[in-house]
Amino acid sequence: MAELYRNSRDAWADTGLVGTALRKIQQFFEALGNGFKGQGFLSAGQVMERIANGTVGGRGPDGGASANRDARSESEMVGVSRKSWQSMLVRLLQGDKTLSPDLLVGKVGPILSGIGVPTGRIYMRGSKIQTVLKKHKDAHEAIMRLPELLDDPEVVIQQNRQDSDYRIVTSARTAAGHPIIANLKVEGETSRGQPGRIVMTVYGWNDAERGLSNAIRAGKLAYMRDESVVLRLLGSKGDAPLNLS
Repeated sequence: MAELYRNSRDAWADTGLVGTALRKIQQFFEALGNGFKGQGFLSAGQVMERIANGTVGGRGPDGGASANRDARSESEMVGVSRKSWQSMLVRLLQGDKTLSPDLLVGKVGPILSGIGVPTGRIYMRGSKIQTVLKKHKDAHEAIMRLPELLDDPEVVIQQNRQDSDYRIVTSARTAAGHPIIANLKVEGETSRGQPGRIVMTVYGWNDAERGLSNAIRAGKLAYMRDESVVLRLLGSKGDAPLNLS
């Protein structure tokens, strides 16, 4: 690692126009190759640059990196995870036998974390994905976009059921206009016994108006993006109390 770092710093020493251009071209193609291999859009030079500026291996409370670097890194990782998710879906549909039985959707985002979902990885069983794709044609696009939909839900309802802890109402819709939901089991296990947050199923919620109204009255509404979203899901009747206190 020390030798790699020294060589990298020596390579960066050439600040001429040609040297800079060649270095950028080299890093671009290296990062592009890594991206297609599912390793993230990073080159060795970029990794070493992060070591140099403290993003990697920092010892301070913020890991040695500034907040904007952290935000940039998180954004890059989110983008990579979504591409990896869609790549795994393609492999699943192609019958790839080397694929894990549990597909990694991503990590618990700030909204779910804020309502009490423990941090950790979110998985969905490959067999469940295939079942959803066969039974719920309207959920195909939602399955493809699942990582971003879970990161930015419209409404989250606490369920406290044996098969599901949270009902996540996404911004995706069926052809009939019904919201598509994802049921999340917080204390789930992968097929290999690893702890994780498990997406149980994804489908259109045909009875959203009555179900959401009941959840509000029972005090089970854990999160809403804004009040207008809830009123729209209730058919704009506003006949359910929105006082969450």
